[in-house]
Amino acid sequence: QLEQAEALYHETLAGRRRALGDLHPGTLTTIGHVAGLYYQQGRWEESLSLIRETWEGYLQVLGPTHRQTEIVFDNLIATMKKAGQSQQQVQAIKMQMAKAKRDMSTQSGRSVYS
Repeated sequence: QLEQAEALYHETLAGRRRALGDLHPGTLTTIGHVAGLYYQQGRWEESLSLIRETWEGYLQVLGPTHRQTEIVFDNLIATMKKAGQSQQQVQAIKMQMAKAKRDMSTQSGRSVYS
């Protein structure tokens, strides 16, 4: 069943990338679903790559304080730890998120989809 789910996710993702673009929230959600599937299978590095793409996309289009961005950020941290990333690497991502929040507070605070 996981193989079928993976095939369907990849098919859906390809269609969304074509129709909506890489940074559309619907596309990013599907990328996150594929990352979650890989996480469940213990495919940490593949999951990490996709969850990072999802977080970076949400950060760009929804902003750092949007609930979905924060949820994916928490998933990114958990995946980094499972993938054996160092504490320094985890800290660097946390600092990147904190900087994005600081930068947003000095700007209008609006996202692409607000």
